[in-house]
Amino acid sequence: GASNIYDAVTARLGPSILPAMAQTGDIVLHKRTLGICNGRLFAAPKDGVGIVFIPMTEAEAAWRVE
Repeated sequence: GASNIYDAVTARLGPSILPAMAQTGDIVLHKRTLGICNGRLFAAPKDGVGIVFIPMTEAEAAWRVE
């Protein structure tokens, strides 16, 4: 099995891309949490808050969703 979130998503969706190349709907990794690209921001869950919108410049990796 995958040893971390990055490996698990890569096993399912294929190689990651640079976050700057992500498009709306692509999956984003940020601090061990997955989010969804929404253009210049991505939506991700935050404990005790709900969904937050974070600048794509803070994303660590991204994967295309076809």
